[in-house]
Parts: sequence; structure tokens; C-alpha cells
Amino acid sequence: MDHFHEEIVVRKNRQLANVLYALLSVLVAIGAVYTIFVLSSLTQTIFAQPWGMVLLQALDLVLAGGITLLLFFLRSRLRIEYEYAFTNGFLEIAQVINNSKRKELLGIKYKEVEAVGPCSSEAFARYEAIKDKKVIKAVLNKEKERYFVYSVRGDEKYLSILEPTQELVQLMREYYDKAFQE
Repeated sequence: MDHFHEEIVVRKNRQLANVLYALLSVLVAIGAVYTIFVLSSLTQTIFAQPWGMVLLQALDLVLAGGITLLLFFLRSRLRIEYEYAFTNGFLEIAQVINNSKRKELLGIKYKEVEAVGPCSSEAFARYEAIKDKKVIKAVLNKEKERYFVYSVRGDEKYLSILEPTQELVQLMREYYDKAFQE
């Protein structure tokens, strides 16, 4: 029988993130208007003012535009979710940014899994101490129980930290039985 399970991890307490998102949206709009104003001012005074004044306005344009772009990208990073898809032993971990962009973080095949278990176990401390590993931390909520999946693909070692539901834990226990650590 085929097993397919998909779940989305969202931040439980989103009020602060929503307030920051709204605040950054207002700041981006103000920054964009200010940048357009500085650009307009620069084009009008390029021939009428001394070069020192033109350079100051150009610097102001670069700073205002740069800060506005930085705020725009920070704003989109406030709405992050993680997606876990489990299909017959294949675990895919993806990051969803602002409900519009999906970035695959890691796909783990059944044969690549060496250990699975709760992060509160002694086994997690052993695998966390291993050097030269890539850590995939796909968690958002501090109060949920976390699990780790340690996998090896060729020379690459991965330690993934998840906050799965009990249904996903049960599927991992079923498929990764020999690798499951309590």
C-alpha cells in the first residue's frame, strides 16, 4: 500500500509577524516614494547644481533605494512556512516564502536515512556533535516536540530538524524502523 502524507508547518503565534509585516509594507511604500522623489530631484538639478551637490543626491538615491530594497526582502522573509511531504519512505522538506515561492531544502531517500528520533534523545546529541554536516532546521514553533533525521548522501551528511505531527512520526517509525532512536 502506498503512503503519502503532506503537512505544512506554520507559526502558531503570528500576531507579531503580521504587525511587523504591515509596518515594513508601509516603510517600503514610503521608501519607494522617497526614492522616486530623489531621482526626480537629481534629474532636475544635474546641470543646475555644482557636482558636489549632484554627488550627494546620487548617494542619497543609492542609500534610499538600497534601504527600500532591503526592507522589501526582509518583509517577504517574515512569512515563512515549511512543508514536509512523505511518500513511501521519501521525505521532502521545503520552505515556502510569503505563500508564493517554494524552495526545496532537502529530499531524503529511504536508503540515505541513518537515524531518526526525538531531539530530546541522547542519539540527537551524538549526531549533532558530528562535524562537516549540513543542518536543515525546518521548525517555527518552540513548544512543539522536535525530531531529527540524520542522512548521508555520498560524502554529504545532513541533520534535519523537524516538528512533525504524530501521523508523520508514525510513518517515519514504520519506514525507518531500524534507524529510529528513542
